[in-house]
Amino acid sequence: MKRVVFLFLIILGFLSQGKSAPCDTIDFYWIYYNDTVWVKLNQNMYGYQLKIDKINIKRNDSISIKYGTDTPGEDRWNSIQLEDDKHTLLKENIGKGDWSRISFSVNELIKIATICQIKTLYFYYNNDNRRLLFQLKLE
Repeated sequence: MKRVVFLFLIILGFLSQGKSAPCDTIDFYWIYYNDTVWVKLNQNMYGYQLKIDKINIKRNDSISIKYGTDTPGEDRWNSIQLEDDKHTLLKENIGKGDWSRISFSVNELIKIATICQIKTLYFYYNNDNRRLLFQLKLE
């Protein structure tokens, strides 16, 4: 009987190896266009690219990010940084607490891209661990 249980545990260990992950929790973030959820992402979706057609933009359009970490905290300050492909900081917006909404005016993003002569903007989350959230391509 001990051999059967031992063999079962060994087989179970081998079978579960392929399904194991380096961590059991991940951060999630939702990207909104105006008040509509545009896409729901997590930290494993590195380098996701979104596109905006400049012709369809209205005056008050905005892009917002709601970021939730695997260790929630209402006192934590969250920073979303906007950069170019050379990692030059172009703009930074800050929110307090998990799932606080951090917004950017789309018209302001277009102005920044026009002044800097770039077509792709990079959005980074910067708190304890800096990470690329997504790329925004302006067409």
